[in-house]
Amino acid sequence: RNLSVLAEKESAVKVAISEASAMACLLALLDTGSSAEREQAGAAVRNLSFDAEGVRAVVNNDGVGVLARRLADGTNSLQVSVTGALANLAAIDVGIRQEIVDEGAVPHLVSKLSDANAALQDRAAALLQSLSHESESRQAVILEAGAAAPLAGLLTSKHSFAAQGHSAAALRNLASIKCTAAKEAMATPPVVTALTQLVKRKGSTLHAKEQALGALWGLTYAPGNRDRVAATGAITVLVALLENP
Repeated sequence: RNLSVLAEKESAVKVAISEASAMACLLALLDTGSSAEREQAGAAVRNLSFDAEGVRAVVNNDGVGVLARRLADGTNSLQVSVTGALANLAAIDVGIRQEIVDEGAVPHLVSKLSDANAALQDRAAALLQSLSHESESRQAVILEAGAAAPLAGLLTSKHSFAAQGHSAAALRNLASIKCTAAKEAMATPPVVTALTQLVKRKGSTLHAKEQALGALWGLTYAPGNRDRVAATGAITVLVALLENP
């Protein structure tokens, strides 16, 4: 528990912890420790993974696989910590993203998008945003796991601005997939409607609106999706944006 608390402190303390080989011990506890030990170790790893030094410590101790395995079980608190740690890693180190997918993380992340825990939803969406960035193969894996619908479900006003932004960005990344069949399979009425409604909604952030517009644009590269997008009232929404940006 002491390391979990210390890991929240300034960068110099985090570096000292990592250099003292504490990361290897934390990952061992996260992998094989008791439920309580896993909780504390998970929180510490998450707090240590906010910078390049922490990410390097996780990678050097084969921590990506440990974190990915913990996605399948544990309390909500542990799940938030583990998913948050992986989201930190993927955001900082592009090279880690494929390893996270190869470790089988995607199906677990998709299931977390529908969890009752808002923090867990947000972190899962943030991680999927990173994993879906500029990779056709990872985009295909995420779409095949059924991510589009639950991501769209996080675009409504009842969810946090952060969750809306991460989800819209993930959908934009997924909509950039070159496979026409994948684009058309993604563009179900609920997904396209949720994107249009987010753009239309006055309370949405500019970032989320931009990401949702990017997703709609990407989907319309598949000719079969153009009528689907138009059927949601998107044209009226777009014209209104031009008149009142």
